[in-house]
Amino acid sequence: MEKITKDAIKAVVAIIIGFGAIFKFEQTLAGIILIAVGTIIIGINPDLRSISVSFCKWLWGKATGKDTQRMESSVVGVQQQARRDAVVGEVVNTGKIINHIIINKNQDDYDKKLALKTIYKKMVEPLRLLNFAANVGIKDKEEFDNISKAVEEFIKIKMENELELDEELLDKLNNVMAAFRHTKHELFLKLNKNKFNDGLHGLEYFDFVMKCKETTEEIKKRLK
Repeated sequence: MEKITKDAIKAVVAIIIGFGAIFKFEQTLAGIILIAVGTIIIGINPDLRSISVSFCKWLWGKATGKDTQRMESSVVGVQQQARRDAVVGEVVNTGKIINHIIINKNQDDYDKKLALKTIYKKMVEPLRLLNFAANVGIKDKEEFDNISKAVEEFIKIKMENELELDEELLDKLNNVMAAFRHTKHELFLKLNKNKFNDGLHGLEYFDFVMKCKETTEEIKKRLK
């Protein structure tokens, strides 16, 4: 990060002085050289180059009235996506533990534990589908319909088993449901505008990932 900052300062200073030399002091050659030096500094630093490209896209989007910035193409965006994918993988892998937990039918909390295992299974599918679609966009209406069906199936199972849930766990599942619906709605807006293969560019649209992680950890704890 320190190298990026130093290179950024050098590049910006060189470019500003270069433009000053051209337009204020009429030193065209010197100005062009300074601008070229600043541009080269940006070009040889891959992180700085990526940030600069994203910034230029943002400026172009503002100038043309179109939002052409793609957060996921930036270094930070890619890192965030990787972290989200890792969390989704962690939630899915936890299912191996949850699925192997044996529930004794003679236990007083048998119905509650069975409800938790059932809800978890129905939560994982929309989690995976929504995360993928939010990252890269939806390719067609059929894919969106599959996502919508998975979300509604989760909500249905949650409602059918609510009597077996305590207030804390129900709140967590309600938060998951709300986050699922929020992201699904944003994908629906993309679909209506025929914006296929265009992901969602905002951390709020991926809130469901962490909500699912928190809920999965709570379910795993309750099943022990």
